[in-house]
Amino acid sequence: MKQLIDRFLSAVRRKRDVSFWYHPSYECPTIMKHNKVHGVVHDRGKKLLSHLLHEKLIDMTDIHPSPWVGLSVLGLFHSRDYLESLESPQTLGRIFGLKPQYVDIDELVGFQRRGVGGTIMAIKSVLQGGKKVAINLGGGFHHAEPDKGSGFCAYNDIAVAIAKLRKQGYQEPVAIVDLDFHFGNGNTAAFAKDPSVLVYSINGPQWSQVRKKKTEITLPEETTDREYLKKLRETFPKVLKTFQPRLMFYVAGHDVLSDDPLGGFEMTVPGVFERDRLVVDWARENHVPLVVTLAGGFSMKACQCSANLLSYTLGATEKVDLKEDTNFHKSFGHISKSLNALELQKEAAVGNEFSFSAEDLFDSNPLGSQRKILDFYSAYGIELALERYGILPKIRKLGYCDLKISVNAAEPMHQIIRVEGRWEADPVPKTYLLGEVVLRKLALPKPKEISGGGKLDLISIEWLLLQHPMGSFSDKKKILPGQEHPGLGLGMEVQEVFVQMALRLGMDGLALHPSHYHIGLGASALFHFLDPKVEGRFRALREILKKKELAAASFCVEKKRLQLRDGEVISWVPGDQIHAVSDRLKAYFNSPDYEENVLQEKYRLLKEGLHIAREPKRLRKAAPRRRAGKLAS
Repeated sequence: MKQLIDRFLSAVRRKRDVSFWYHPSYECPTIMKHNKVHGVVHDRGKKLLSHLLHEKLIDMTDIHPSPWVGLSVLGLFHSRDYLESLESPQTLGRIFGLKPQYVDIDELVGFQRRGVGGTIMAIKSVLQGGKKVAINLGGGFHHAEPDKGSGFCAYNDIAVAIAKLRKQGYQEPVAIVDLDFHFGNGNTAAFAKDPSVLVYSINGPQWSQVRKKKTEITLPEETTDREYLKKLRETFPKVLKTFQPRLMFYVAGHDVLSDDPLGGFEMTVPGVFERDRLVVDWARENHVPLVVTLAGGFSMKACQCSANLLSYTLGATEKVDLKEDTNFHKSFGHISKSLNALELQKEAAVGNEFSFSAEDLFDSNPLGSQRKILDFYSAYGIELALERYGILPKIRKLGYCDLKISVNAAEPMHQIIRVEGRWEADPVPKTYLLGEVVLRKLALPKPKEISGGGKLDLISIEWLLLQHPMGSFSDKKKILPGQEHPGLGLGMEVQEVFVQMALRLGMDGLALHPSHYHIGLGASALFHFLDPKVEGRFRALREILKKKELAAASFCVEKKRLQLRDGEVISWVPGDQIHAVSDRLKAYFNSPDYEENVLQEKYRLLKEGLHIAREPKRLRKAAPRRRAGKLAS
């Protein structure tokens, strides 16, 4: 009992020691709207705060609004000419990777100025406000130099904040610990001749001409947890102890994960947690005030890492949370618990009344019902679930009405669910196919690394079509291989419905057999290929294609433009792509052996010169024409 009380009091003390700085402008709709990179989570700050509030780790009084910073403060570090150049859409477009016509100057400048303000106020809260840790959910703009911005950084929040501190008379030594994947050229340039500021970093290959110091370490992109943490433990405590800072900034970039769309390295969620914990513990043990900025890392897994870091600073956990959560998993899990088995197996009768058969109530058919999907779900049960999960209401918001759910479970290997509806604005009543899924139960031989007997019991999604027949393609929503109409934008929600099915039926997971690259990419946040060699091949493709828009990337694969140095074409291999639900399958995908085999194949292909070959001239101007295909969402 005493240990429980001590842990509770320790958590309460830690909570009181931490402050958070945030502003809604951090979400920046312009970047979200025109982003071309797949898998980027734009409302990271909002999601993290919602998570902490939901878990009751903080309350609204712990969150402070980041203030707007004026030109006089920004001018303490940045030159006047550079600050004036930020009034140009061309300059901001170059910094943020936007076409000038898409640049909203007020919005882009506003979110960066508030990011700087958040870092300044975070410093004040640890130096004057009695806090030990202050977290700015923006900031970390480490690419901005005095006369130049780049890499989504118009202003350098840490450099501006230190300049303001020095002007106010603060002369103590300051350390910047930068563990973002990308080299922080702005901070290095800012403090190259300032011995009172230490810049310690571990980054990927350098892309800037700014010269690094000895305390700034470069590691190759194939670096795993083992190599990274070894280098960190060997150098970080020694360098910091020698320097003895009285204030420390932590640029906690979570773009070091193996599947980050904008970063690199081959780190895992547990490895990143160990890294973050080492930095936070050092600051606490040495009584150094700590200011954290999140910097890079906008994938779903990166958000998971950020949540682990924030929870740890609040004393909520001593170990990593390994759940790869979607935006809907928790809410759908609560809804699933509200749906009982009788409701999901209920059959509709004539009119508005419903009845149960003896088979429904007593499961009198040992072979399962021929009228139910996966021997369990009736058409009524599926409709009820889709209503409760909010999927049918979202389809109605798109303009469809009179939605009808139909099922055909006669063939065990080919069980069909269809959603059809009318377009409200259509003067002539016409029914459109909006969604169709073909499911079956699948038993796969388990890899030898998985303990226990038996095979893997999976729900196989043989076909999935989610389409918006009255929608239209655009520059933002381009046609993908296999598409005839745009998707409904409900892919993640529908995926989570299948997860809840697997959990209810006690299955090991879900299985896809993606027919196109973009389908495998869309599922890759939570799905992994069962064969590590196929997963490694997929990750090599993703590495080469990650700077391309989704449609362009998928067509590169479709047209067999991915080749090795010797001209060998690397075609798309569908494979069995699995979302693990059972503990034994999760352990397999999280095992060091699986990851080692994946990386071996990935870097074999990269070292053999995997690249995008030039398209034949006669094909460059041809418009893509494709018929509908599997798994369009």
